[in-house]
Amino acid sequence: MTAANARTTTKATPQEGAAPMASHMTRHEQTRNEYLSQRETLTDLQQRVERFSKGAAAAREEADSNDRRWRDLLRESNGELTKEIRQIKRSVSESRETAEELESMSGELQAPLIEQHIAVIDARRKYEVARQQAWGLEVEQAFEKATAALLDLPEGRHLLSLLPEVKRKTDHDVMSEPNHQNDGPADHRARIDEELAKRFQQKLAERLMGLTRRIDPEQETPAAPESLTVLRVVPLLACEQQYSGPKNSLQQRALHQQTH
Repeated sequence: MTAANARTTTKATPQEGAAPMASHMTRHEQTRNEYLSQRETLTDLQQRVERFSKGAAAAREEADSNDRRWRDLLRESNGELTKEIRQIKRSVSESRETAEELESMSGELQAPLIEQHIAVIDARRKYEVARQQAWGLEVEQAFEKATAALLDLPEGRHLLSLLPEVKRKTDHDVMSEPNHQNDGPADHRARIDEELAKRFQQKLAERLMGLTRRIDPEQETPAAPESLTVLRVVPLLACEQQYSGPKNSLQQRALHQQTH
């Protein structure tokens, strides 16, 4: 048995006149929609299995309860098989038959359920790869736009004008350290050059990250780009987190061979 063909997918409709979506965002949307579609089918199968299992458990509980009841009533009636006792006794077998059928129906869905879990895992992997790639590109583009916008501000241009001086300062600090004297073999000088670049980058990163801690939470800040909001990770469902079965078709075949 295979997963249901009919799937419902929610897709964003591009607004009229909107710019065409970048290829990495299109790939993200496609893989995200496919993942959500596969997950919807999984949810449906999971709910059916749970419904059958709960129904079977309830039927067995009812059968056990009625089994005790008709026996108690038979003793109370001194062995007289009344109509009520016969009805209750009959209901025991009916409830057990119902439980067996529901358990069989649940069992029939186990293989399709595993197949669908595997389909969801595969779709999730493709979605995560596409999301990570799109997120990386969008973060880079957003950062480039934000830093380029500094040139429109006097303070931004002043900050950029100070960068060469900051670089000279960090270079001087590095070269003042005994183990970074600029003499020796070429590989030693190459390591010094790497350290100079690293220290300058660290200086900028520490300063920028320090500024984020000084932002007043009450102060309004620009919202994140819409693309980054769209690229937020879709959280796993509980049934995905709790699944411990085969993760691919090879593992599924190996499990089938072990149990048959």
